[in-house]
Amino acid sequence: MALRAVLPSRDVRYAARGPALVLARGSTPKRIVAPADASRLNSLTEPMRPGASPPSGGRAEGAVRPNAALIERFYSALDRHDAGRMVACYAPDAVFSDPVFGSLDAAGVAAMWHMLCARGKDLRVVVSDVAADENAGRAHWVATYTYSATGRRVVNHIDTTFAFRDGLILRHDDRFDLPRWLRQALGFKGVLLGWLPPVQRAVRVQAAKALADWRARPPG
Repeated sequence: MALRAVLPSRDVRYAARGPALVLARGSTPKRIVAPADASRLNSLTEPMRPGASPPSGGRAEGAVRPNAALIERFYSALDRHDAGRMVACYAPDAVFSDPVFGSLDAAGVAAMWHMLCARGKDLRVVVSDVAADENAGRAHWVATYTYSATGRRVVNHIDTTFAFRDGLILRHDDRFDLPRWLRQALGFKGVLLGWLPPVQRAVRVQAAKALADWRARPPG
């Protein structure tokens, strides 16, 4: 994806081709089921085993299904590069974190998604392992795009955890392997130096500057 910074399966897979959301080649569509009993949700903060399904419980599925649908809606909007719909999934006081942009408040995360969606012309997303209860959720997703600074192709594997309040995302934490991302984005330089803290700090500084410049641009 033509990004200045990172965007950033196994059950349900999506890929964006232009504005349309289509099933990725070779995948079999399956319904993602949200667990109905929070007490039976096995550690929402831990990745699920490949092919495993979230457990179901004794309460009606409708009591917790909306938060799983919210996660699906969020990534569907990302597939379509629709930052407005993504931002609408967040609470007004939401917070976000990832290895590149660090911690952002609601205004910062809104600006970040608008910037990344505008620049991510060739972004494709595959999302899987969606699970949620009333308070928390998780998903795994893979972002494939061209890194604009080098023109190199990046395939970034991301594990996400969510906290919810009143049907909206209150906290969003993305985790991925930053040295691996640097190897892909920077090529030989990333292979040699991507594990070094100064190089990783430089990437964070560059991402912060890109976001600050985006937020400071004239309206329109």
